[in-house]
Amino acid sequence: MKQLLYGLLIMSLHSQLGLAQEQVTNDLTFNEGVYLSFEAFQRNQPELSWEEVRYDAHGNKDKRAIQFKDFNRIDTITEVTTPIAQDSIWGVCVNGVPYIRVFIPSRGVSEFEALRTRGRICYFTFDGFVEREVPMTIYDPHSGEPLLRKNVINKEMASFEKMLHFETGDIKDFNIQYFKQWIADDERLIETLEAMDVADIQTKLYKTLKIYNDRNPVYTQ
Repeated sequence: MKQLLYGLLIMSLHSQLGLAQEQVTNDLTFNEGVYLSFEAFQRNQPELSWEEVRYDAHGNKDKRAIQFKDFNRIDTITEVTTPIAQDSIWGVCVNGVPYIRVFIPSRGVSEFEALRTRGRICYFTFDGFVEREVPMTIYDPHSGEPLLRKNVINKEMASFEKMLHFETGDIKDFNIQYFKQWIADDERLIETLEAMDVADIQTKLYKTLKIYNDRNPVYTQ
């Protein structure tokens, strides 16, 4: 009887350890695979392993981004494949780093972007086109004199900064307005931000984000 109770106790301890929460930081190695929902990412439990899918992928190490095509789920017994729509995927994890799927309208692509900073507030970036008005002058080919000046729309590549709230899944632009809303529970950090020179705030915002994460830990669900 004692052996049975001892065995049950050991099984219970192993079960509790398996469900243990882990602090979300850049040192946490996330589980490899495909996350079909934000809730799966919160639990650090991908619904599909890489052995269960087939795909073509192109990675950009400098941009820390991955593009997938022909994403399919495979039956490991029959080897029959079923297409998976990319808009049904929340994100993936490669080499312990989670990547969130972002649709970029200006480029017409879905791209998976690395969460460069992980914590209560996660940070990521992606590249897209923006339209800007630029002045253009048309010159007389013979005299070289300007004939016409007008503004034209020019497309330029730009980097977009975003933040993800680990507890809610909300995504916002990474700027002072939204950031202050998200750290309202840290009065000292709010006071520090408000005391900063306006010209310095945006350049110091990323460092402030990391300070906030250090002081306000969050854990997998």
